[in-house]
Amino acid sequence: MRQTTALWLASSCLVAASLVAGSAQAQSEACGTTGGTMIVAMPADMLRTDLTLASDTQAWYIGGNVMQGLMGPKPGTLSELIPVLAAAQPELSDDGLTYSFTLREGVTFHDGTPFDAEAVKYNFDRWLSLPPELQPYAPYTASTIGFGDASIISEVNVTGDHTIDIVLKEPNSSFLNYLALAGFTIASPTALKAGGADNTVTDITQISEAQGGKGALIGTGPFSFKEWVRGDHTTIVKNDDYWDEAGVPCLDQVVFRPVSNPATVMAGLQAGDIDFAFQVGPTDVPIIKANKKIDIVERGDSCNMFELALNHAHAPLDNPDVRRAIAYAVNKQALVDNFYAGYAAPANGYLPPAFQFAKALDLPGYDPEKAKEILAKSGLTPEQLTVDFWYPSDVVRPYMPDPSGIFQSLAADLEAVGFTINPKSDIWAPSYLDSYVRGTYPMYLMGTICQWASADNFLLTNFFGYVDGEPRKQWNYRNDDLQTTMEAALGAPNADEAAKLWGEAQDMLGEDLPIIPLVNAKPPAAARSVVHGFVSSGNLREQMNTVWLSQE
Repeated sequence: MRQTTALWLASSCLVAASLVAGSAQAQSEACGTTGGTMIVAMPADMLRTDLTLASDTQAWYIGGNVMQGLMGPKPGTLSELIPVLAAAQPELSDDGLTYSFTLREGVTFHDGTPFDAEAVKYNFDRWLSLPPELQPYAPYTASTIGFGDASIISEVNVTGDHTIDIVLKEPNSSFLNYLALAGFTIASPTALKAGGADNTVTDITQISEAQGGKGALIGTGPFSFKEWVRGDHTTIVKNDDYWDEAGVPCLDQVVFRPVSNPATVMAGLQAGDIDFAFQVGPTDVPIIKANKKIDIVERGDSCNMFELALNHAHAPLDNPDVRRAIAYAVNKQALVDNFYAGYAAPANGYLPPAFQFAKALDLPGYDPEKAKEILAKSGLTPEQLTVDFWYPSDVVRPYMPDPSGIFQSLAADLEAVGFTINPKSDIWAPSYLDSYVRGTYPMYLMGTICQWASADNFLLTNFFGYVDGEPRKQWNYRNDDLQTTMEAALGAPNADEAAKLWGEAQDMLGEDLPIIPLVNAKPPAAARSVVHGFVSSGNLREQMNTVWLSQE
C-alpha cells in the first residue's frame, strides 16, 4: 500500500499543480509586450555553469531560469514546493522510504535529448558517484543526499519510461526540499557526457560543462543558455519550445552582468543601462525612492544569515572562551546602523526569525569590557591572540553589502579587546569560495541564503552537519551530541518532537558559539519602472519568464 506524500514539515508543503499555474500563468497571459532584452546587474560573476559543482547564489540564480528539477519552489514563496518535472507530487511508501515519481511526458532538453526516467536516473547516478576530487566542490550534495555508501539514498530504480522510484535508507522529512535545490536540477545526459561532466574528468578546470563550454547548462527550463563570458556577462535566451506553453517567456533574452560596485549599479539604473539590479546598497534606497523611474523591490522576511566564521582547526579559535570573547567584542548594531540602513537586524540565534523552529538564544551582546575580562582569564599571550582574518573583494552579497567596510569595523572591534588582526583578502570567485570549501581560512566573513525556511536547511545542511562522519572543513567543529540531536530532529515523527529537538540543538550552539551570527538582512533589489511581472522571493529563487518590458 502506498500513500500520497504528506510530510508534516511546513517547509515541505506541496501543491498538485504545474510550475506556471496560478499567478505565474496570469502574469504570462498579461505580458504587455513581448520581446526585448533585459539587463540584470548581479553582485558577482558565476562560479561555474555546473549547478552541482557550484555553491554560489549567482550560478543558482541564473541557472535556475534554465535548469529544472523534479521539485521546485513555488514562485514568490520562501519554501512552498511544487512538482516541476515531476507530473505530480510523489507517492510515499508506508515505511517512509520509497518515493515513487511520475514524470512529465513530452518534455525535451534544450539539445533535443528526451526527458525520461533514464535521464533522471543518470543524473542521480552522477551525483551519488562524484569522484573524490570533485566532491569538495559539491558541498550541498555532500550535506544533503551524500556520496556513495554514505548517501541517504539506497537505490534509484526506473520502473517505466516516465516513472521512477527513489529509495532512502531511513525516513527523511526534508528529502523533497533537497530535490528542489538548484544543485539537483536535471541536466541532459548527452550534454553531461559531451562536456566531461559524466565523472570521467576529475580536474574541475577541464570539465567543459562546468566552465561554460560544451554541454553547459542544458536543461528543460523556459530559457536556454547562450553564453558565459567570464567577468563580463551571461546570456540566456527564450526557449520557444518550452514544454509549458503558458510559461514561455515574454522576453527574448536576459543578460546578467557582474557589477560589484553599488555606485556603478546606481549609475546604470539611472542611465537606463541596467533594467534590474539583483541587489542595491541599502544606503542607496532613499535615492531610489526619490527617482520616479526606479522602483525598490522588497523581498519580505529575511532568509539569510551573515556570520563571522571561525575554523576550529586554527588556534585560538578552538577555544570556547576565545569564541565567547569574540561574541562580546563585535558590535552588531553598529553594523546594522552603518551598512544596512534598516534592511537588517542583529542576529540573536542561528536561524533567521521567520524560519520554522527558530529560537531566540540571548546571544552575547556588545560588551568589550566583558570580552577583555574573558581574554585576560584565558592566559593567552598577544602572539596567541593573533589571527588571520579574511574577507572577499570584488563582490557584494545580499547579506554583506560592503565586505571591506564591514571587515574594518569588525577588525577594529576585535583589536580593541586584545586581538591582533592580520588583514587578508581574495577575489570572491573562484578563489575565496574554493578556499572556503577547502577549509583554508581561520577567520573569515561568510553568509548563507536559505534554500527552504526550516531549521535543517541551516543547522544541518549548510553549517554543522557532518559529511562522511566528519565535521565540515569550513569550520572543523565537532559536536557529536549536536549531530545526533539534529539527525533525530530530521527523522522526528511529528512537528512537536521536531521543535523540541531543534530547540535543543540551537541551545547547544548558543552555549558553544562555533561561529558568531552577525546579521539577518533583508536585501532590497531595484528595477526600472519599465520592468513588469517580476515576482520576488526572500530565497532568491526568482524566475524571469513572467517579466516583460514596457516603453519608456
